[in-house]
Amino acid sequence: MKEKTPQLRICVIPYCNLHCAYCRPGGEGYFENLDTRLSADEIAMIISLCAKIGFTHVKFTGGEPLLRPDLTAIIAATRRTPGIQEIQMVTNGTLLAGHTAELRAAGLDWITISLDAAEPRPFWRIRGTKLSPILEALRECREAGLPVRLNMVVMKSNLDQIQPMIDLASELDCSLKLLDLIYLDTEGSLEFWQREFVHFDLVCDMLEALGASLVGLEEAPGGIGAPLQEYRLPNGLQVVVKDSTRGTYYHVSCKTCKNYPCQDALISVRVTHDGCLKRCLIRNDNLVRLLPLLRDGRIDEAASAIKETFALMTESSYQPFAWNPDTLLECGPEGGTNAATGVDK
Repeated sequence: MKEKTPQLRICVIPYCNLHCAYCRPGGEGYFENLDTRLSADEIAMIISLCAKIGFTHVKFTGGEPLLRPDLTAIIAATRRTPGIQEIQMVTNGTLLAGHTAELRAAGLDWITISLDAAEPRPFWRIRGTKLSPILEALRECREAGLPVRLNMVVMKSNLDQIQPMIDLASELDCSLKLLDLIYLDTEGSLEFWQREFVHFDLVCDMLEALGASLVGLEEAPGGIGAPLQEYRLPNGLQVVVKDSTRGTYYHVSCKTCKNYPCQDALISVRVTHDGCLKRCLIRNDNLVRLLPLLRDGRIDEAASAIKETFALMTESSYQPFAWNPDTLLECGPEGGTNAATGVDK
């Protein structure tokens, strides 16, 4: 197995211009300091510290990253950071048109666009906005030579969009990632999850009925996280499937957590919009506050906290078939304590 190098995800802004029912910006689930966010220089400092410790891949997330006016400058500074090999961004795509060339020139290697429907009416029903700006941005990405992966959260209400999504990805030379619905531990979320969750055995059967062949597994970013089943369509399109029931990575300390085994577990190291090191997707009671350390000049302490988190991730191990959705599907209105509480793809 390759050496594990955790992916670093930087939430550059907590806000989003959409309000998708299944999403929680950055996996944060809290906004204690809405007016206190990392500056571009502080983001660059954190990335530099992380690169010295061994991080090589950075993904910028939000909220919606393109709401941040200095995003291009942040990407350019990251590209100049020794040790950083790949820079990614995840976006809803609604603000992307007109910016793809500058993002590519700044050093963005590839982009993930969250897109849960490829037809205007279903897209409006899910996202409450128009599809056309995203289609324009996708065509711009192709012209700019910016590789794109489309992320589709599969729900019962958009199962009929798998074929149109395959058609769109094929037309625009994108890869397609299908993700299962993550449970959000918020008011009313259990009912939504139970109503919309789809077992991915059904999704894989649908892909095979469309002529797709299972060709192997795509390793999760940095070698940590749920391995993705990789399918190929007869036209060569790559479709990868993230199925939480197949298992993911956990640290030995996860076993003492009330949420263990959770749905997403360890997949990357996150830095929140207000400068907290988030070691676990689903918990906010163990955040490491880097920003005060940086602003007080306690750089060694910040580096030590990052190094400790890097070690925790690399010490994690894969546990197949640890999480079972039936735990949640069988819960009543007051149930759902043994579940993940965030989403950040």
